[in-house]
Amino acid sequence: MEISDNQLYTLLSSRNKLDRDKGLNFLTHQINNGLKDIAHVENNLKSLIEDTDQWESCHGGLLASKQLILHENQCSQDFIRLLQDSCIQLLQHHEARVRFAAGEVAGALCKRVGNVVYQHFQNVLMQSIRDNMERSLELLDAAAMQQLKDKMLAKSPDNDNKAEPEQKDVNVIAKILHDTAGWQSLETSMKCLECMIDGCERHFHPYITEELLALIFEATKHTNRCVREIGFRTLGVLIKSELGSNEQGNVQGSYQTSKCWEKGEAFIGILVTGLSDNWSQVYSTLVPSFIRYYIAEGVRNYSQESWRLVVGDHGRSLVELYVSDFVNMFTLKQITLKAFKGPNDKIVKFYIQQTKADNHAVREAACICIAELGKKISSESLQPFVQQLIDALLVCFKDQSWPVRDAACLACGNFLSCFPEPCRASLSELHDLFIKNLSDSIQSVRQGAAISLAKVAEVYGNDEYQVIEKSIIEGLANLKDQPADTKRYSSMDSSPAVYSVAKRIRDNEDDLHTNRMTYSCGSLAPKLGKGDTENEMSKFYKPSEPWEVADGLIFVADLESSECQLTSHAARECLQFISKDFGPKILRGRVEEFNPNYVPLLDSIIPLA
Repeated sequence: MEISDNQLYTLLSSRNKLDRDKGLNFLTHQINNGLKDIAHVENNLKSLIEDTDQWESCHGGLLASKQLILHENQCSQDFIRLLQDSCIQLLQHHEARVRFAAGEVAGALCKRVGNVVYQHFQNVLMQSIRDNMERSLELLDAAAMQQLKDKMLAKSPDNDNKAEPEQKDVNVIAKILHDTAGWQSLETSMKCLECMIDGCERHFHPYITEELLALIFEATKHTNRCVREIGFRTLGVLIKSELGSNEQGNVQGSYQTSKCWEKGEAFIGILVTGLSDNWSQVYSTLVPSFIRYYIAEGVRNYSQESWRLVVGDHGRSLVELYVSDFVNMFTLKQITLKAFKGPNDKIVKFYIQQTKADNHAVREAACICIAELGKKISSESLQPFVQQLIDALLVCFKDQSWPVRDAACLACGNFLSCFPEPCRASLSELHDLFIKNLSDSIQSVRQGAAISLAKVAEVYGNDEYQVIEKSIIEGLANLKDQPADTKRYSSMDSSPAVYSVAKRIRDNEDDLHTNRMTYSCGSLAPKLGKGDTENEMSKFYKPSEPWEVADGLIFVADLESSECQLTSHAARECLQFISKDFGPKILRGRVEEFNPNYVPLLDSIIPLA
């Protein structure tokens, strides 16, 4: 389909992004088929870029210019110089999308012209990064600050009546703003640096200075997650440009003479910090051990595959080695880096540190990893650290997020069964927490508590059997107090929780969501606090109904009875009797309707013909 020049540049300057993308596709098609009048195209793109009244025109012109200089060999030197000068100015444009596009064009110029383009940008770009690395709420005027207070402070009966927010409220504003909001032109300037390094490739080597590395390192530790993410991406292209690689991904033989190699230990330290970052956007391109269990499926699958590629079949033995003698050896392709010689409990400290992360999904994954240590690592290697790990799990057991409580519960059950004597001192506190989880409003939490209690009874014997039996009798006796209709009068929503938060039924009323702050990407989702105390846990804990308590206790009784061979045999005979009366297919259908997970067990007892 052919379109006129007027139609093309109307599309490129449209306020609608889909139109601008369509115009870009048309121009790319024309470039591939050969442009008849390049000078005419350059003049039109120049007009778009210089349009100060509408940022969309500038944005469309920049992206179109990027395609032109990458795929058209006959671009004039005047047009290239115009792009260089324009991009330097546009790096401070008020619209972030224009700044990002200017950075992409700068990278394309480096690829087309060479590192001389970076020389043209260097001073301005570095100064922009330095100037915007820090900021303060004091820089905002009074009106802007009040707007932030109105939008970011949660509305509740307590602070609706406040004339002025307390200092802790101002701290909340600062934390949310610094961690998630845009950071002026710092992020876009870092993106420009990344694009230019990528465009220069190995020719960027002369410009790797101590100042440049210090700025990139500082960006990877920045308070804002978006800046940290782009900092690590910039670090990645810098390493790639220095080391180089062939089509097979093997590094070139001269890597040991590179400046990145000289700073090897500093690079590894930065990477380790990134691996433990609270935000998956920051560490998702790296290979931490605990995000093998992260809640996001894409991150989890990527990390598990990366773990297998790096450690092969030696994961268990490597973790045992690092727990007992942490001399970290990373062998990637032809490079071997050694770092962190020192304390022998680095992995344990790292896992415990992650149980205190702000992100509740990270805390959950850390609990699962601790449970994995108990199941897979030899008891000799882990014995010195059992108490530290149990103490960390006890805190997570009181978390505001139910998946964290559930993971901590299962992990404690594993440790009790693997290390009964070291855990005996914490048994009383753990027993109370198991019982509390046993009455949780979430069914999977109740099931997890039942599994852990069954392990406790198996390990500690008759004394624990008697305690559990007493709890079962009392809980089932209270079932008579169950109201006839609790759903109608309940204050909690029974639908699946979002962000692992139990939701109140009134939460969807229009008045609560009119003229309020809108949230994006979960970055301002409810901050589920760590469970330092029972009071913290109770903020997001639904009071238990008698039937929920009874349901959890029945799970325990079922697991306990399955341990008895006579009971198990009687249950098998009962199923066979029912099967003869009603027929195996009808019985199988009823079991499948009740709980599909029981079907394989039924098939092993009564196989269908």
